Amino acid sequence: MRSSTTSLLLVLAGLTVGCGKPITNGSEDVVAKDPYSRPKEVGTVELLGVMMVANFNELPLQGEIHDQGRYWSGDYWQHNRGSINRRWYTAVPVGFDTVSPGRDAVASMGLEALKELAPSEKYDLLMGRYDYPLKKEVTRLARRTAKDWEGLCHGWAPATLNHREPEPKTLTNPHGIEIPFGSSDIKALLTYYYAYHSGGKSSQIGKRCYKDAPAAGTELQQETDQCNDDLDPGLFHIVLANKVGLKGESFLADMDRYREVWNHPIVTFTSKVLSESVNRKKVRTLTVNTQLYYVDEKEENFWTPTIGTSEHVTTHKSYDYQLDVDADGKILRGRWISADRPDFVWSLKRPERFEGYFLRIEDLLTE
Repeated sequence: MRSSTTSLLLVLAGLTVGCGKPITNGSEDVVAKDPYSRPKEVGTVELLGVMMVANFNELPLQGEIHDQGRYWSGDYWQHNRGSINRRWYTAVPVGFDTVSPGRDAVASMGLEALKELAPSEKYDLLMGRYDYPLKKEVTRLARRTAKDWEGLCHGWAPATLNHREPEPKTLTNPHGIEIPFGSSDIKALLTYYYAYHSGGKSSQIGKRCYKDAPAAGTELQQETDQCNDDLDPGLFHIVLANKVGLKGESFLADMDRYREVWNHPIVTFTSKVLSESVNRKKVRTLTVNTQLYYVDEKEENFWTPTIGTSEHVTTHKSYDYQLDVDADGKILRGRWISADRPDFVWSLKRPERFEGYFLRIEDLLTE
């Protein structure tokens, strides 16, 4: 996407896929809008489905999320490790070719033995399904030949956005058998649900890039036609300052500019104006550095929550960009200076309720 002399082009997509196979049915479903076509005196733009302040002078230069119980580190359940069919609690985790126990065996196993089953198996047992329909569905999606980055971070990221970190729970299935769930089991189920079954409303700015990253040892490309360059830093700054700065809420970003997709919830930022110039039309050009912090994945799994422990991982990036601001403070457009930058930003709303086969996920939550 290229900036015109008066406005930016905003691309909203209804489907976001990351840490998984490429988009096949959502990349064409986009709506082009001009977010700055509203009257100047209004001073707001609609981004990610909500109205946001677009005046640089009214936006904070730092912020952090308010709800410290959300935005938890978690596994992205790699396809080549079996996805949520992986029995992570065993001494040697295994995700393929496992034999699930029948009803009589389950009744005699005991809680410690049941803890070693995969998240998908435990949920099937909770539903009283000894034919394991969820496990079978996951089996069709998991692939030994998948790349290491392919998984369910497009489910993990919105799960952290919408739910507090789960506590371990033990629930009883329809036949009176107690089924134990660790925190990572519940995270896995939430992650899978958001990846494939939530049906929630998604809003996105920027398109996914399908080009490979430059080879190791070479510099990232600066040209504006690389990967569309469609996440303009003006829009990025507005979303960041409104969501995290003004509201203390997170949003999601693909932190890898190229083909690989790594979705993360943003939790903290600090921006600083490095320099300023003014042209004859009284448009100020601000050179800005933003220090960005986001919650990272954790390929290990745990029975108890990780927030507040060393297993909760936050990662940092630094971005430089320029913003053009008119005499009234309205952000007009932006230009990236940093070659490294987010690919797209997005959000996915929590569904009103868990339905169908996944209705008992609600019983596993702590909120």
